Amino acid sequence: MNVFWPEGLQNLADKGEISFKDGERLNLNVVRKMDNGLYLINLKGKSFSARLDFEPQSQTIRAEVTKSDTGSLQLRFIPKAENSSNPMQVTTQTTPSGQQKLLFQIPQGTIDAKVGEKVNIQILKTLDNGNTLVAIKNNLFEVKIDPQLLKNLSAEITKTDGIIELVSDKLPIQNLNPNYIKQEVGSFDIEKLMKAFGKFQKLDIANITPESLKTAIKNSGLFMENKLLNDENMSGDEKLRAYANSDNSAKDGITKMQVSNMLLAGGLISFLKTQDESIDDTYMRMKKGEKGQNTLYLSTKFSQLGDTFIIIRSFNNHHDVMIKTEKDISDMLKDVELDNTRIHWYEFNKKDLETMDIKKDITFNMGNFEVII
Repeated sequence: MNVFWPEGLQNLADKGEISFKDGERLNLNVVRKMDNGLYLINLKGKSFSARLDFEPQSQTIRAEVTKSDTGSLQLRFIPKAENSSNPMQVTTQTTPSGQQKLLFQIPQGTIDAKVGEKVNIQILKTLDNGNTLVAIKNNLFEVKIDPQLLKNLSAEITKTDGIIELVSDKLPIQNLNPNYIKQEVGSFDIEKLMKAFGKFQKLDIANITPESLKTAIKNSGLFMENKLLNDENMSGDEKLRAYANSDNSAKDGITKMQVSNMLLAGGLISFLKTQDESIDDTYMRMKKGEKGQNTLYLSTKFSQLGDTFIIIRSFNNHHDVMIKTEKDISDMLKDVELDNTRIHWYEFNKKDLETMDIKKDITFNMGNFEVII
C-alpha cells in the first residue's frame, strides 16, 4: 500500500483539528502497535489509529499529501531511498558581517511561513556529496553548511515574498550534535596539533610572569569566539592567524581542543609555545576538584633534564608541587623554598603522560552523550 487516508485522520480533519496542503511532506510518529492490530500514530500533535499493511522499520514514517483521482486528499508513503537522496536543495549563506548567523533561502510554497515566525531546523545527517540533510516543518532539504556542533537550529522567518528566508539563531549547549562531537574529539591529537601552530604566542620561559602566562593562554585560540562577541583585541590570536592564513590543520585542531574543553567541563586543556630552544612546547591541563582543590599538569621536555612532568595541587593557600624528570634533580630541589609550598621530586615514568590523554577521561561522556545532554 503506497497511499492511505485512515478514518481517524479524516475525523480530525472534519473537526478542524488538523489541516493539510497538497504536496506537504510529513513525519508520522508511530507510538505503538495496539492489541487490535492497529497502530497509534501521532501527527502534528494529534493522535489517531490506523491499519498499516507493512511493519514500520522505525518510529517515523515519511509521507506526502497528494490528491486522488477524485480530488480527495491522501497520504503517499515516501520510500526511504527517496527520503535521503532526493530532498529539495536550498541555498544557504552567511548573513552580513557582524550578525554571524546562517541564512536559509527556500522556494515559496514549500512550507507554511509567516514573517516573524520561529521554526526549528533539525540537522539529520551529512550526505555523501558533503551537503547536509535537514528537516524544516516536516519537509526535507539539502543544504550546504559547515559541519555543525548543533543537532537543531532555531530560525526566524524574515521574508516570504517570492522566496522564504530563514535566519538562524544560536542555541544552548543542550542541542549539541553528538555525532559531530564524537568525531571531533575522537580525532584529537595534541602532538600533531602543537606542531601546526604558528608563531604568535611564543612564551619566554626565562622571563615568565603571571600576566604573560595568562596572555599566552588567552591567545591560544580557545577564546577567539568570545573575543569577537565582546569586541576584544584580536591581535596575536592563534585561531585568527589560522583563519587568515587558511591554515586548516591549526584551525581544525583548535576547534577539536575547544570541543574537548567543553566536554571536560571541570577543567581546561591548552598549550604553551616557547622561545627557548632548550625547552619543548608545553602541554597543559587543569582539573577542578571539589571544595576549591585544583590540579595543574604540565608536560614538556628540557634538553638537560629530558622528559618532564609537573603536578601542582592547590588547596586554599597551600600548594603541593611534584616534579618528575628523567634526570635526578632531588638535591637541587632541596634548596628551593617557597611560601606555603611543598616541593618533591620523583623519577619520570611514561605512564605519567596518560593523565594528559583527555580522550580516556571523556570516553564515558562520548558514549553516553545523548543521555547527559
